[in-house]
Amino acid sequence: MTDQRRLQERPGREILHLTRLPACHARRSSFDVREFEFKIILWEAISMVCRLSLLLGLIFLVSLSARAQDRVELFGGYTFDRYGSSPGRNLNGWEISGQYKFASFIGVVADVDGHYGSPSLPDNRTLDFMVGPQLSFPSRISPFLHVLGGFGHARAGATDTSFATAFGGGIDMRIVPLLSWRIIQADDVVTGHFGETQHTVRLATGIVFRF
Repeated sequence: MTDQRRLQERPGREILHLTRLPACHARRSSFDVREFEFKIILWEAISMVCRLSLLLGLIFLVSLSARAQDRVELFGGYTFDRYGSSPGRNLNGWEISGQYKFASFIGVVADVDGHYGSPSLPDNRTLDFMVGPQLSFPSRISPFLHVLGGFGHARAGATDTSFATAFGGGIDMRIVPLLSWRIIQADDVVTGHFGETQHTVRLATGIVFRF
């Protein structure tokens, strides 16, 4: 009698188990997609940082032959982006740049940044790499201006890469001889993603190392 009951219960249990499989697979598939997108974001960020590291390494090697000090500046810090799409988006991220000075007031800078959306909109992100001249006014409180050009990559559902320019400047305050605080840096980053023109406000703050 007990064996018959077990046989009668098995089909119901198997059916119940099978009905739960699609939901489990759906959750697993959703998790796999998010994990794959995260790996893409991480790979793009690592790739951009590696490119900048190579460029900064070359700048550093050139700087070793310079007789004067204070020829090389490295900046790293937090950035906020008001991405100029319609509607606009608020993105947070990082920025790294390196400058080699030909004189105390003028040099060339290489700049890379990455910005990402909120947890509710993780698919929104931008990556930019630009180079250009920078004019500085050396003192304890040192303002600077620059014009940069390069390329930008954006993802907002779809992905696109376009030419990018940045017009802006900022203010550095010397803390000790080899260390400064970038109080503020503000740029108008112009891109042409998805067939439209974006004017993105980029604000940054962080630490500047001088060699």
